Amino acid sequence: MIDLLESSWTDIAAVDPSRRVLVMTIGPTEQHGPHLPLGTDIFAAEEMARQVVTVLEEECGKVAVKAPPLYFTPAVLSRLFPGSVSVPKNSPEKAGHGRSHSGPGLIGGSGAVNPLRMRVSESLDSPGLLGV
Repeated sequence: MIDLLESSWTDIAAVDPSRRVLVMTIGPTEQHGPHLPLGTDIFAAEEMARQVVTVLEEECGKVAVKAPPLYFTPAVLSRLFPGSVSVPKNSPEKAGHGRSHSGPGLIGGSGAVNPLRMRVSESLDSPGLLGV
């Protein structure tokens, strides 16, 4: 795995473009009751991203380029709670549709973990973003 923030552009360019896959996690910074941290969704997404990276590299022969998480997404139901951060609904969609020269992107989000191997394999045939 290559850490995007710790790499130079030449580090990224040195990897065969057909093998590069950008892995980026997205999750809201929002309340989950008084007993859980505000980063609960990101923590779940980061764990899913670790699993995706393993499948990509060990089973699909890809090189994962790990981007920093996107911490701020729409959190409409939680925006009134102290510490919760909400951005306009279009913001993550616009960020996700940006062009990446690091390869197709995988976005991990909160929610139940789906069978990753099948979804990763299917998504590698088409450029763009995969929601897991």
